[in-house]
Amino acid sequence: MRKTKIAFASILKPVDEPRMYEKMGLSLDQTNKYEINIIGFSTKNISKSAGIQWHPIYNSPRLSFKRLLAPWKCYRKILKVKPEVIILNTPELLIVIIAYKIIFGSKIIYDIRENYPENIRYTNTYPRLLRPFLASLVRGLEILSKPFIDHYFLAEKSYAAAMAFTRNKRTIIENKFKNPGLPLPKTRIAGHHFKMVYSGTIAENYGILEAIHFAEKLFEYRKDITLTIIGYCAKPKLLQEIKKLIADKPYIRLIGGEKPVPHTEVLKAIGDADVGLVPYRSNKSTDNCFPTKIYEYMAYRLPLILQNNPYWVDFCLSHGSCIPIDFLSFDPEKVLDKYSKTTFYRTGKSMDIYWETEEVKLLQAIENLVSDK
Repeated sequence: MRKTKIAFASILKPVDEPRMYEKMGLSLDQTNKYEINIIGFSTKNISKSAGIQWHPIYNSPRLSFKRLLAPWKCYRKILKVKPEVIILNTPELLIVIIAYKIIFGSKIIYDIRENYPENIRYTNTYPRLLRPFLASLVRGLEILSKPFIDHYFLAEKSYAAAMAFTRNKRTIIENKFKNPGLPLPKTRIAGHHFKMVYSGTIAENYGILEAIHFAEKLFEYRKDITLTIIGYCAKPKLLQEIKKLIADKPYIRLIGGEKPVPHTEVLKAIGDADVGLVPYRSNKSTDNCFPTKIYEYMAYRLPLILQNNPYWVDFCLSHGSCIPIDFLSFDPEKVLDKYSKTTFYRTGKSMDIYWETEEVKLLQAIENLVSDK
């Protein structure tokens, strides 16, 4: 039986990024109906998978000059692969992917991971004076491309209201947890240890400086606390600041930083921890988004200490998984006392944090798109 060729295309993500590879890629590959190709930037240790083809387009930092040429390199890879379905997750690729569709024909799915215009407008990635222009440019491009997009995947429920242009051809596929085969969570005794973890993207907006400050304050009261920071930092200046802050703090360690860390290593660090930190700063670009790390921490049954965003707190409290605080104003003694006296996860295992609920929607959406020729 001939397999339908599907290509995932990204500039911002490595080829083995969890949503493209571990979740969507492997879920589609296991059906034996599709030939999966993943285009993204290269990573040091690319996983091997018999049914998935890797197509790295560059191996430099994603904020480097080479990124300007990445859309053209991606287009050349797509010409070589000749996919029948393209799933892109970077707005910079919209023009070249639509050009391919017009010339050669293909189904296009735009996997919207973030509210890209709000990220541009409300974070400090770009110069302040350029942000409104760039944000409007990206949103305008997204809206104008609608006639060429066959379907949208939305990673957040809130995007349905924020992105009305996706109406009538969208599927919400949240970024829930899928275990790549690592050991099950260990049994934890509340109050026995306090090994904390901050995982994923290392950025000011995601609260990395607050996480370090939190560890500093707790260490004043409890000398056995540790903090592991594991992930990738795209901003060299911030990375140098972090290294300077933790240089004289042996209880805080950094894994990664300059380059992306394989997801399996991130999950191993989570599995070895006792507490997961979610210290996001309040920001319009993230307040209505659900951090993937919450699903990961909960899958490993880590107690969470998280910023008191009602959207996250309501969900986590319903699972008995968190202590909400304000990372800008907290009493370390009270936090430690509450941690030692709280029984977490009384309700047991809940399936609404796992990828399997989203996999069904993914497979059905792709099946419908492929059969509608």
